[in-house]
Amino acid sequence: MNSMALRQSGAVWAMAAMLLAGAPTAASAAAGCRNTGNFEQWLGDFKREALAQGISQRAIAAASPSMTFDQRIINIDRGQRVFTQTFLEFSNRMVAGYRLQAGANQIKKHAAIFAKIEQQWGVPAPVIVAFWGLESDFGGNM
Repeated sequence: MNSMALRQSGAVWAMAAMLLAGAPTAASAAAGCRNTGNFEQWLGDFKREALAQGISQRAIAAASPSMTFDQRIINIDRGQRVFTQTFLEFSNRMVAGYRLQAGANQIKKHAAIFAKIEQQWGVPAPVIVAFWGLESDFGGNM
């Protein structure tokens, strides 16, 4: 991987780590924007916070076209059956043995980038891989 690709990959991971670290606040604020009409204000605040956290203006500009409010996504999110399950129901269904093994394999495969993320952002590989596995089955469900 060349240095430009590594920097771009790092920027994407950095944005992801920041989003995960602030997910409850960011998600709550963004979800409520439809009612208050303040999505643009929230987005401006989010971008300023990203800059303050060390995310480059270039990375923010590259991600900005995808930072839009979509009520359809909010509706889909609020309609997920997973939020009506107990933790045990959820974990029995989602944490299959193959997912644990696939996660371990992904940690080994991407050890260098995970080490860099943890060093820079303090997010350990198992946390990232857990979200990756649960949200997309490691890219299998997009």
